[in-house]
Amino acid sequence: MEDNETIGQVLRRYRLENGYLVKEVEVELLISARHIEALERDDFQSLPADLYIINFIKSYAKLLGLDEQRLLNLYQKQREQVGLESDLNKNPIKRTREIITPKRMKIGLLVLFGVLLLVYLSWQISQIFAPPWLEVTQPADNIILKQSYVLVSGSTQKEALVFINNKEIFLDGNGKFSTTLDLQKGLNIIKISAQKKYSREAAVYKQILVE
Repeated sequence: MEDNETIGQVLRRYRLENGYLVKEVEVELLISARHIEALERDDFQSLPADLYIINFIKSYAKLLGLDEQRLLNLYQKQREQVGLESDLNKNPIKRTREIITPKRMKIGLLVLFGVLLLVYLSWQISQIFAPPWLEVTQPADNIILKQSYVLVSGSTQKEALVFINNKEIFLDGNGKFSTTLDLQKGLNIIKISAQKKYSREAAVYKQILVE
């Protein structure tokens, strides 16, 4: 390559020296003839984006057996001389601004409503099957008694059913229960349970020893 040659002049000279017609280069490189001719005229304005031009130069250099990097350096130098900014120095990605239209807003609100409805329904279903809370205030754990009876009391949710040793105990209006349970001599195990219509069972066990 001559120092005073442009990239277009270099490509045209070596094409002719290798006996290629423009149409033959078009077939070999799959680059349109008008782009090849524009490149050989150094008419960068008539060519597509910088990235394509660079690929054209690489392909052309390979076909003609030229130093690819020297050609790219020459091309970059020419662009700088004529004041053209390379696309490689620009941000290749342009972010499209999202425009919020009434239709998109409506769809977004419908999706949000659907998600909230699913969350609410899931919570409701979990509440249906969740066991009710159950608090037993009497008797204490692992006590020893001399009498053959004990007071069993506590509270739970108002809609729950309470059982003591599988016998139903009625609740008052506040969900509290209280009953006296007969005991046998020796170790007594008391099961206090609560359950809603479709829920799992909540149970508390008490051990009482009667002397």
